[in-house]
Amino acid sequence: MDKIIVLYGLPCTGKTTILDFLAVAKSCNIIHIDNIWMSKFEKPTFSVEEGRIVFEELVNRLIDLISNKKRLIFIEGIFASKYRLEKLQEISKKFDYEFSSILLFNEFENLIKLNNERNKNIENKITNDTLAFLNSKFESQMFCNMSINTGKIPIKQAVNIIDNYLQYGKKIYR
Repeated sequence: MDKIIVLYGLPCTGKTTILDFLAVAKSCNIIHIDNIWMSKFEKPTFSVEEGRIVFEELVNRLIDLISNKKRLIFIEGIFASKYRLEKLQEISKKFDYEFSSILLFNEFENLIKLNNERNKNIENKITNDTLAFLNSKFESQMFCNMSINTGKIPIKQAVNIIDNYLQYGKKIYR
């Protein structure tokens, strides 16, 4: 069965790094929500209105990939509402795709340290105030098929866990 997998979490939890590994191994299609934010807004404020516009574009890109018969689609980004995950699940069902969501998380203090390191190397910086704001809005206990604390295990192990989940439909730890 074709699959749509949402990999979500706050900035600096390893979403993009994990998908970089999986993209090579799985020949999957990836929709990066960060890329949509940056293409739509020069300096995003992560407002409700911006979120609505970004989500609308995400849905359009997803339907385009489904229309082109893509079998494995990853959506990567920050999801701060259960409603949006439920909408993606509805789209998956409508087009007969299996839907899974995987939450990546880390302790907030670790995220601040990682964010400060990351900001040294990227142009589109996320301020610690923005990270704190996103953390306050984040519903970490949303419905998800799996959650991984990337602060407790190496990224390669997280990749293996997700890869096994894709193959066998359950968590298999090595």
